[in-house]
Amino acid sequence: MSDTSPEAPKPDSDDTDKPDGLFFGVSAARMRSRARWCSVLLLLVSVLPLDVLYKTPIFLWDVVPEVSLGGQLGLLALPLAAVSIFVASFVSKRGGSLGMFVLAALASTALLRWLGAERAAWDANTLPESISNKPAFVLLSLSAAAAAGNLSFRPATKRAVLPMVSVSVVSALVYYVLPDRGEAPLRAILRTLAHISELPDVRFQIGALILTFLVSWPLAVAATSLFLLRSPSSKDEGTVALLATWGLPVWLGLLIVRGFGSPEGGLVLLLHSAMVLAVTAIVGLCSAALLVAVETFFVREGDVAPASRKISDSIEGEVDAFGKAVPSATLAATGGLPARAALIASIAGTLAVGGLGFALSRPPEKGTDWTLREATSQSDEVFGTSLPSWMRARRNWDLATRAEQSSEARVLLKERGKSLTVGAAALDPALGDAVRRLVEESDDLDLAGRRWGNLVTEVNEASRSAGLPYCLDADIVTELDEDSFRHSFAVYPYRIEEVRQYDVGGRPYATLRVRRAGRVRQGHGRLGFSRDSQPFALVILEETEEQGEVFSAISKLGYCTDGLVANNDLYSGLDRCGQLLKEYAAGDGRAIASAVLLATERHELQHQIDGPHVPLSPAVLAIMEGYAHSSQDRVNREVSAFLAELTAEGAAPKVTLVQLAQYLLAREDPTGTYGRTAMAAFEALSGRSVRRGYRLDGKAFWSVYEELFTLPDDELRALAKTTWEREFDAELVTPKLR
Repeated sequence: MSDTSPEAPKPDSDDTDKPDGLFFGVSAARMRSRARWCSVLLLLVSVLPLDVLYKTPIFLWDVVPEVSLGGQLGLLALPLAAVSIFVASFVSKRGGSLGMFVLAALASTALLRWLGAERAAWDANTLPESISNKPAFVLLSLSAAAAAGNLSFRPATKRAVLPMVSVSVVSALVYYVLPDRGEAPLRAILRTLAHISELPDVRFQIGALILTFLVSWPLAVAATSLFLLRSPSSKDEGTVALLATWGLPVWLGLLIVRGFGSPEGGLVLLLHSAMVLAVTAIVGLCSAALLVAVETFFVREGDVAPASRKISDSIEGEVDAFGKAVPSATLAATGGLPARAALIASIAGTLAVGGLGFALSRPPEKGTDWTLREATSQSDEVFGTSLPSWMRARRNWDLATRAEQSSEARVLLKERGKSLTVGAAALDPALGDAVRRLVEESDDLDLAGRRWGNLVTEVNEASRSAGLPYCLDADIVTELDEDSFRHSFAVYPYRIEEVRQYDVGGRPYATLRVRRAGRVRQGHGRLGFSRDSQPFALVILEETEEQGEVFSAISKLGYCTDGLVANNDLYSGLDRCGQLLKEYAAGDGRAIASAVLLATERHELQHQIDGPHVPLSPAVLAIMEGYAHSSQDRVNREVSAFLAELTAEGAAPKVTLVQLAQYLLAREDPTGTYGRTAMAAFEALSGRSVRRGYRLDGKAFWSVYEELFTLPDDELRALAKTTWEREFDAELVTPKLR
């Protein structure tokens, strides 16, 4: 046989004897493959519903027009990342560079979604929880565990196993140990297991065990990855890698059958499917990217095209990916960024994207320098008559158009819009321009809610610049229509009587004391209200004066409420409640009516200070554990505002106690927002429960109520301040009137 004849194929050797370059080529090829099909999955997720509202699917394109630019970036981050990763899988020349690009794209997506959710919370429409509540640390922990499993199999990368396992464990601990919404997930898991025997039915017990298993899975995988430090994986894509990459998607996929029993049926299936697809794609992408990004610093060969694109290419002329002998060949580098340059570029790109997201996600400015001039009959006509008349015409046109009977309503809308625009222009040219845009651009049934709010804000800004004592409040009403819903738009005018500017820890805030302009009454019946997107809160003088008169009257009569008492458990304490209020109102000539105004102003000012991001109070969590985050947040914000209201200087704080008690008296089962607010506030102030389970205990409540009511005012204010600081883990800064 000639000496130049090819050698016979060598028998397969142990995996650890294979060339490092071959393993790197396999990893890079896997990375490139996953970059393609996972990016397609992420694009598919982007066209599935984000949420379901009244049996109507809410899609990405429905939400984008309703949020600010920062929120829009958060919404579009995932599809944009998917497109960029898909393109990079074809143009990237090195697997290591592609892996770092994928990691940078996923990190940027996580940053933009987090920042976008933070900013959108200040808008009238927040992002769905599917956008704003993604457990990024859980996905990172699973991805790092999968990468650690494969790194432990490769001889050249064994030194990287410890750091990667550390990333997995630390990420898991960050998620499970640090409190989220008032309680650490690990504590919630242990508490659930401890109380399973108390559940009323075996079906509930099985359900609790299944949910506990699912929630605990990432922690179990992270713990399992520790065994890699002593016992490396015996093969590529070993047990730990498979469990970390595909375990959670499989378990979540099994729960999709739950959607078959839901009233919404297919819509719920779509929501669950989107979640499973997103988890599958992100963990698959991130784990492969972490593996290749680490390997590129330990292995010199295998990370060049076409080896990183096709598994069957040879490395150093030994064997291909299937163990077949091939002629000797050396792959020449075909360009692409070196590993260090790719790493620096990825970090710089992520920081740049995060900086852009941060800049676009700043909360709105607070406070206003509204200098008022005297109202005139002409300005009253525009804001008190013409504007409400136009609003009613637009509402009628909206209804008539949907009923396909819009011709007459359309003519009337045009006439009243023209009259309003002419009157506003006569007051001030800039105001006329703003009103004209409001009239013209609102001539659309599909107007975005955020655009409606911006149009009204422009009118308010023009009114402020002209010194006119009027402001408008934009309202969006969601109405059910059979099995769907629709939005209708309204605007309510107010005449400003006083602008009150405050300094809170060096930051400006403001409240406007207003009266209704014209005869239109906004249907909420509140004493005041605050919108996070506005630079000021409104205190409605007609409402506070009326409520003050009611409190003054019932205090003289020795009553606790002027309404019907629906809660039978509280009848026993009504007489004592009325007696305490009568004695309180008689002492020192306290002005009950003015107390309502001052307390309301402090309440609404606290909403402006808090914004949408208020730490979850333990008292609220105790009452509303397991409720939707949006429901918890509404109660939590009200608890913060009522506790702050109790600290208002110059006000009679015990009037607020009576108001909270009235929320409990008004319903047989006080489970609404204000009923739960009252229970949480009394429990937080007293440190005692006023419930039997989740129902109000009348005897316990009246005991707590009398204990608090008999405190001197200063002691009650001090207790409220201490309670607020304990519940929300921050200092309650006292506003200073400028």
